[in-house]
Amino acid sequence: MVGPGGLEPPTSPLSGARSHHLSRSRNDAPSSHRETIEQTRKGENTLPDLLTRFLLAQQLQEGRAPATLSRLKYALRPFFAFLGDGDALAVTPEGIQDYLAGVWRQFENPHQRFSRVKALKVFYAWLHRAGLIAANPTAAVKTPRCPDTVDSVLTVANVQALRKACRVETFEGLRNRTMLDVAFDCGLRSGEMRGLRVADIDWQERTLRVTGKARPGRVPPVRLVPFSVLVTRSLRAYLRERQALPGDHLFVDRRGLPLTRRNFVQILERLRVKAKLKTARGSWHDLRHAFVTEMLRSGADAEHLRRMLGHKDQRMLARYAHLLTTDLVRHHDQHSPADRLLRD
Repeated sequence: MVGPGGLEPPTSPLSGARSHHLSRSRNDAPSSHRETIEQTRKGENTLPDLLTRFLLAQQLQEGRAPATLSRLKYALRPFFAFLGDGDALAVTPEGIQDYLAGVWRQFENPHQRFSRVKALKVFYAWLHRAGLIAANPTAAVKTPRCPDTVDSVLTVANVQALRKACRVETFEGLRNRTMLDVAFDCGLRSGEMRGLRVADIDWQERTLRVTGKARPGRVPPVRLVPFSVLVTRSLRAYLRERQALPGDHLFVDRRGLPLTRRNFVQILERLRVKAKLKTARGSWHDLRHAFVTEMLRSGADAEHLRRMLGHKDQRMLARYAHLLTTDLVRHHDQHSPADRLLRD
């Protein structure tokens, strides 16, 4: 199998013996960089220190969102485990290939490979720009292509099972079912749901005022997303229980504190277990995918759907087209002009 960069991946494991390619002299750095490198030799080049400085630079200089920083940190964990107590500033291109060989063996999912290679390239590009290394050992590594399709989505039956797993006689159960209804009916991102306020509900127009993903240096976009009669009922039932609690966030705990990203993940994971879902799918973003797919199956206008999702254009909707192949085949079987010849 050919790995990233077009090279035949070496056979060293992801963890275990360290490659001899991990070391090289840093004295080859240009003189303008040597002062910074000397500083890193004084206890500032440990992996935790480098990671902290890297994430801080991504936040302040690149405007990365907290969720993006978390994904970068998570995607770099296998590489830091591979290094052990080795020096990240002394890794060679051959050492990078040794590591990526293990990534290719451990992760078959193209999205997992993509995230780990991408994070590694971003990390070493920052080290190079900061003058901590003379040359970027990942410069020749090609980022693997990620499929422009959604593999599968939650079905309506899956969502129904999740809803039934909510004990609506409790505050948490009623809240959780309302969260599911809003996610499935409106296609909101997890972060957008966490940002909703009670005042964002327009009962007369039946819309939610949704604050979208923030772009570096820009005001977050705001859009109006309609909701159904079912969501109206869910929201009213939930708010009757929520009204005595402080704060203005829509989805809160019993103390009135807004739910965190971790809370959202834990809630859905518990519901998946209780509902005994056999599918590997089951994140809040999978509910967004399910919303898009069901809307397209129902004949929703692509432009209206784009506006509801908060996309800049319709290219993202093309990722779902292949999921509708079965529907197209079924529709063709029902209306095929050639099949009529068999009946005549």
